[in-house]
Amino acid sequence: MKKSRLRHYGKVEQNSWCPYQAEFQVADRSCTASLVLWNSLCLEWYRCLDPGVVLKIRNYRMKETYSSRIRSGSENQDQIQIEISLNSQNPTAIISIIPESAVLRGWRLPSLHFNFLTRAELNSSPNGTTCDVIGFVKFVGRPERVLKKG
Repeated sequence: MKKSRLRHYGKVEQNSWCPYQAEFQVADRSCTASLVLWNSLCLEWYRCLDPGVVLKIRNYRMKETYSSRIRSGSENQDQIQIEISLNSQNPTAIISIIPESAVLRGWRLPSLHFNFLTRAELNSSPNGTTCDVIGFVKFVGRPERVLKKG
């Protein structure tokens, strides 16, 4: 499972008290899908959902992903692109986290593979290597804007 940033989509003139959206990539052995949390569900679930968590969801809407609806036609048409929308109302989504001990082998869920590298291995790895890195944030400076010339 992959997790996007929490996005604010609202405008000042809209009446939504919680205009947030978060997108996750979920999978089983048959396919992957985009799972989108809307509005107050983001506040309730965003921090709880991490890669490796097994979910049970009910009362959701399914549709083609946004990217497949605006597709230009040159991309791979064979891949099924599904979006699962979870809303706090119409219908009210029900989300449950399944404990690891309750996951059955018959569900055939994909395993997560990590490729962690040490700092020394990272420096000597070839260009284009895909890896996972865990780090400790020591300092975060204030945000600055870089103006583009031209």
